[in-house]
Amino acid sequence: MPFLLLMPSYNQAHYIGDAVRSVLNQDDPDWELWILDNSTDNTAEVMRQFDDPRIRFHHIPERMDPGSCLNWMLQRARGEHFSYVHTDNNLEPGYVRQLRSALQGKELALAYCDMHVIDGAGKRERLFRRGEFDLGRLVSFDTLGVPFAATTKLAASIGGFSAEDPADDVSFCISAYGRAELIYVAEPLIEYRLHEGSRTEAVGGAPGMQKVFLACLAKAVRSLEQRGHDPVGQAARRLE
Repeated sequence: MPFLLLMPSYNQAHYIGDAVRSVLNQDDPDWELWILDNSTDNTAEVMRQFDDPRIRFHHIPERMDPGSCLNWMLQRARGEHFSYVHTDNNLEPGYVRQLRSALQGKELALAYCDMHVIDGAGKRERLFRRGEFDLGRLVSFDTLGVPFAATTKLAASIGGFSAEDPADDVSFCISAYGRAELIYVAEPLIEYRLHEGSRTEAVGGAPGMQKVFLACLAKAVRSLEQRGHDPVGQAARRLE
């Protein structure tokens, strides 16, 4: 079955072409790229240059949050594995192959990789090694989010992505704790772009994103405690 690349899209016409070309350059050709676009810019025009049947581009004019877009795509796409990717990030050629291999044979699993951080013009600024995550780190500001890949059965067991949540990716990864195997692929398989039009900047930069994380973590802590985990205790032990 194809590896699903799920891409919510909103007004990133100046980057989405590069993102799609990086998908077309994958050395594992068995993928489908699903894009749910709510843009008011010329994204649809940019996408007309691509006629690969593996690209499923859908435009819905009404603005939807990314979590709702992802749930919409997960309800319609068919595959065992998926990855949540952004319109402004570029995949390295081995992204699908290596993350598929990490998830292969596992019913409930989430895999993530290292990444090159790039600026708005695409210049590489630094290499970000993500390392291993335990519960204490997951409920800190140094938490786990995009880019990642997971099994579709894990998404179903969690209930999909949270709607109206700027930290939908972080919420998903925290919800996976105790349900799924977390797999670290220690290779930089993506270029992660930081720029003025990013979601981080939209919520007020790093200080705004910290407020988003605080709200996300408060909900996650309650959920984890209800499932018998001790996130506060584990976070405290990391500080000792």
